[in-house]
Amino acid sequence: MVRRSAKEIPDSRDLRLAWLSCLALNLKRTARLVSAAYDDAVRPSGLRSTQFSILATVAVNPDVSIAQLADWVDADRTTVQRSIGIMQRNLWITVEKAEQGNLRRLKLSAKGQKKLAEAYKLWEQAQKQMVDILGTEASRRLLHDLSRARKKTREKLVTQSESVASIS
Repeated sequence: MVRRSAKEIPDSRDLRLAWLSCLALNLKRTARLVSAAYDDAVRPSGLRSTQFSILATVAVNPDVSIAQLADWVDADRTTVQRSIGIMQRNLWITVEKAEQGNLRRLKLSAKGQKKLAEAYKLWEQAQKQMVDILGTEASRRLLHDLSRARKKTREKLVTQSESVASIS
């Protein structure tokens, strides 16, 4: 790669290399394809794959707070709250104010449990299809590598955030 001033536009070769090697772009492109496959699979249940993930997380972690849920699904609270609002209107999730503080706890309703059970069967089919496409060992490695990347990225971002806070 050739060093340029900030005003110079990189040549097409450098831009192509950036496009091919950009982790963010390639992860997003792949995530869109995979998400679309899971969305298509669970659509007959009336859910999107993101809603399925939230329902499953709440089912496994009763009384989870919105903040905890946002951390666990690696989404910002506003996005999670918007999704929770939709699920509340559909009566799939209940939101209860905690006895102390400003926390709100999430619970799966009976209707939400039924919806999750319906979607789970469809999700299983999508999961099997993706494993068949990638192969069992490659799927296992990919999950491991993605988990490691999330962990390391989260650690780095927290460290950077703490450094900025200590300077302020």
